[in-house]
Amino acid sequence: MGDPKTDQRKFSRSDFLKLAGVGFGVLTIPPWLLDKGLDIGLTATAKGMELQIPPEFVDVKIPERNENYREPENILLDAFDQYESWRRKNNLPRVHYEKGKEYLSFASLAEKFPRLFEKQEDEELNGWDYRLYGLIMASTEEETVNTADVPEIHGFSAFSQNGIVDHIFHNPGSKIITEAEKYVLEKYGWDRKQLISSIIRYDKNLPEVKPEDWDVATKIASKRLKDALSWFEQIREERGEPLSVSEVIAYFLYQNEGDLKTSMWDSTLLLKVLARNDVETLFSNNTMEKAEKLGYLFKDEFSPRISHNWLMEQFAQGVVPKESVLYLGGAMDNEPGKNFMPINKDGTYYHVMNLITWAAVAMEPWVVKSMVTAYYNEQNFGGIDHRTEHGIDKVNADIKASQSADRIKRVVEWET
Repeated sequence: MGDPKTDQRKFSRSDFLKLAGVGFGVLTIPPWLLDKGLDIGLTATAKGMELQIPPEFVDVKIPERNENYREPENILLDAFDQYESWRRKNNLPRVHYEKGKEYLSFASLAEKFPRLFEKQEDEELNGWDYRLYGLIMASTEEETVNTADVPEIHGFSAFSQNGIVDHIFHNPGSKIITEAEKYVLEKYGWDRKQLISSIIRYDKNLPEVKPEDWDVATKIASKRLKDALSWFEQIREERGEPLSVSEVIAYFLYQNEGDLKTSMWDSTLLLKVLARNDVETLFSNNTMEKAEKLGYLFKDEFSPRISHNWLMEQFAQGVVPKESVLYLGGAMDNEPGKNFMPINKDGTYYHVMNLITWAAVAMEPWVVKSMVTAYYNEQNFGGIDHRTEHGIDKVNADIKASQSADRIKRVVEWET
């Protein structure tokens, strides 16, 4: 299609296991009770972290709140309203979606990962949310191939995608990437399992995809992304101010004729590419120019306090000297200053859109909360402390979004 026409108490993991009843009939635990435990755990996740003010901002008045912040469900409602207006003018289908085999619920988890519901004695697996977080990751090449036809919904935001191969490999359901993949599948007469087997060289009898065919696939995806970018640039210029991210969702609903699942994943893809990849090549590219572009195009409606738009204004006004470490973009660079580093802050857009997508079309609300709880407590199990990697404001943005999962789900159920 073309463009549209116009409780603060300490909550331990053992407490959570007792509350969730792991190994004692967890499938019968009332969802509200499970959600309560996860909400407490999420609230405690950021405890002990403070907003650290770097020297460059000591004399700058820091906002107490982000004036652009909006609850995720309201963003989704605005997108639905905009699409409904376009739908009626163009005789398009209503917003719709079907749960796929990738959808994570009590029943599907019990079927796929029965040991998740068994009582665990070993230290490594002690903790429901972290066991869930670890179990849904394919652990062997054979498992990776055998589950290749089930979209990988859990790792898209957390993992780096460096080029079209990574985007196809980790495609959670984006129509843009699926169209690029379709070209390769048809060219080689494969199904997705064979493609993934070729990529990881599991079946060495399969040929490797030729570089020129990956180039064609890249161009297919890149064109769709550039078309979307051009549309948003045009509307941004007309309005003279950054756009709501609801317009990203509405745009892709129009492009995908009301298919909510593909539209949510296309929205997540676009925001991640704008922050982390070259739109032409899809290879990794974290730069200040990209952070500036995101802040120019879209309002940061996700950060609770330090808006990416406000931050970019400070840089534009020369508050931060060019030699400052706040210009760095590595995950472990200048951890105390993360909240004031544009190349870190711009990731908030796709982080939160990914969580909204999870809640809307990919998993039950309690699974969203459990996954976020695990991610931001990985340091308790010998992993990275993602809280210092992202900064407190970005952590809180993710937490607030995951705590909105129930409301997001109700909006989707009402609309569809």
